[in-house]
Amino acid sequence: MRKKAVCVLSMLALAVVLTGCGNKSEEALKALRERTGETAEEEQSSQAAETAADEEEKKQTPKKESDVVIGDDCAGYTGFVHLQEVQILKKEDTDDYMPIFLPKGGSVFNDGTYANAYGKGVSVLIDTNPYIVYGQENNTADENLKEYMAYEFDPFNVPGREGAVAGEVHAFEEGAWAQADYLMYDTYDETFDTYRRYSVLKQSDDFMMLIKIELTRADVTEETEAVMQEMAAFYEFDFDWDQEAMQLFEEAYTGSPQVWEFYKVNVGDTMLMQIPRSWSNDYEFQMEDDLAFDVYSNVYAEGGEVGSAESYMEVAALYMNSDDAAILEESLENPEAAKALVSDKVLGELKNVTCSLQDTTNMGKVVLIEGEATQNGSPAVSRIYIGSKNDQPFGIRLVQLKNAAYDAQELIDNFFEYGEIKEE
Repeated sequence: MRKKAVCVLSMLALAVVLTGCGNKSEEALKALRERTGETAEEEQSSQAAETAADEEEKKQTPKKESDVVIGDDCAGYTGFVHLQEVQILKKEDTDDYMPIFLPKGGSVFNDGTYANAYGKGVSVLIDTNPYIVYGQENNTADENLKEYMAYEFDPFNVPGREGAVAGEVHAFEEGAWAQADYLMYDTYDETFDTYRRYSVLKQSDDFMMLIKIELTRADVTEETEAVMQEMAAFYEFDFDWDQEAMQLFEEAYTGSPQVWEFYKVNVGDTMLMQIPRSWSNDYEFQMEDDLAFDVYSNVYAEGGEVGSAESYMEVAALYMNSDDAAILEESLENPEAAKALVSDKVLGELKNVTCSLQDTTNMGKVVLIEGEATQNGSPAVSRIYIGSKNDQPFGIRLVQLKNAAYDAQELIDNFFEYGEIKEE
């Protein structure tokens, strides 16, 4: 067919010349078409069909087909080059196993309904007893995966992921999949890692399976794409990876100096607050029961060490009983009442205590209890803020040396203007 097409094109090129020669040229053109056995319209149609086929081939995501997909009775299948078979329980407390396939040449852990593996730049986690809010009898796989993705990539629920971009959920037979890109900061190396996550939810009459397959840009090898093509074929998602595009994604997020200097912490799954990357949670201090509020809270300091820091900050999502809520409401009229919400030990360490009411940009009215304190034996200031937004009470306590090199009050002011409180 291709040789014939070339011949026809040559003849038609000659016909273009003949079109300038009047009626005789029309007769010659007609005779030319008859000799080729193909009209110009047919040739154009053939060319259009060939072009359309080429364009369609380009549009298709490269995808390796396999004879088996997740959920098939495929024990003993040997068609994969880069994957190995592992048996996993369909349900807890049964002997009903099913085959899955994980990357070869790396670590594999398999324990009943749970399996994970890492190899050749690919991290895989598979769970046949996943925490999915709605059962398969109530929701389709794509409905359940949408709920799962909304939770999984909500910074109030799963902290640490930065710049997350989650794609749409795609449905297939008895399943659904979605892609998400995000970054994680490595405090040891002080660098960002860029991740692409494929989440697949498979539902059938006798099992539910959640599959999480993750690539880290820094760990991708020459073999990663081949592994992922087979994973995509078996678990039924569309694999797409562009190293340069992922690098641009990372550069777009890390281009601002702010993202290197600050990050958001999540307190009580209800508060998001920006603090310096050099600050972290001091868990040991928190266990000393030296808290400003009688609730679970996080205590942040330079290097995560309150004992050596010039400043530290305690942040709490308050869970008040009805009496405490009434005191907070009264405090908005009489700030002195707020003292009842602070531990006697903390108040006893302060001198020259004052109470006042402040208006903030984003958090409404807050009560400020301020006094003189000591930090590491040196004069310090202590400021305690109590407020409420979206029916969620919160408290922040800052203790800072009077001559501290960095004024951590900026963090609290930033929270009052840009911080987030989760809506119930």
